[in-house]
Amino acid sequence: MIDRKDVPVLMSNMDKDSELSQFFNEYWKFVKEFLNGKEEQREKEYWDELVSRSQEMSEKYNGQYKQFCIELLLSLIAEIERRDREERQSCKNGLQIKLIKSDTGKNSKLFQFFSEYWKMIKDFLNGKDGHREKDYWNEIAKTSFQITKKYNEKFERDIVNGLIEEIKRRDHKECEMFRKQIA
Repeated sequence: MIDRKDVPVLMSNMDKDSELSQFFNEYWKFVKEFLNGKEEQREKEYWDELVSRSQEMSEKYNGQYKQFCIELLLSLIAEIERRDREERQSCKNGLQIKLIKSDTGKNSKLFQFFSEYWKMIKDFLNGKDGHREKDYWNEIAKTSFQITKKYNEKFERDIVNGLIEEIKRRDHKECEMFRKQIA
């Protein structure tokens, strides 16, 4: 059995010019651009552009953040599809279709979530003091619970789960690299 104290963590640069920071900023802009539709509509051109731009972003971040990028993009697309289904269901029920809109301004709940989420990335992606031991996992579980309880929306939960999956992938890779090193 491996002692996690001995396994080095793959470190990510989180400076404002880093690839991770650029990805996160681009993703936030993408959310603001597509979450509420285009000109309050979600027609074929909108979906085509959403898919095309998602593919471009996933190709752009094709390195160590590829899977993380894909998971966050899929979370956004799933949220938009959920909203679209809800809007269409209201039409079937004889109600007027009303585009579900989210405030994305600096004082919005969504902006606050993304600010806390970026802090969570910075606090946990590189482990705790360069390691991922039991107290680290307990702390990430506690923080994840707090943030998802506070914002309590599927979209936010999915994004937090994307970070946890990214950390699990890294943990697995770190352990595999360590096993090979000591073999």
